[in-house]
Amino acid sequence: MTGTVAGSSLGTQLVGLVIEDSRVGAVLTPAVVAGSLAALVAWFGGRRHLMARPGE
Repeated sequence: MTGTVAGSSLGTQLVGLVIEDSRVGAVLTPAVVAGSLAALVAWFGGRRHLMARPGE
């Protein structure tokens, strides 16, 4: 829980600095890249069962 809160607050701070010092495109570019990467991982990652039984 502590890691989640710390990561969230750090991300918020970094994005705030980027917004303050940049134009809109500089803020949207990392979001588009991260979203595209997440989509590729979801598309090509396949389905894996986290609770698979041994031998399956």
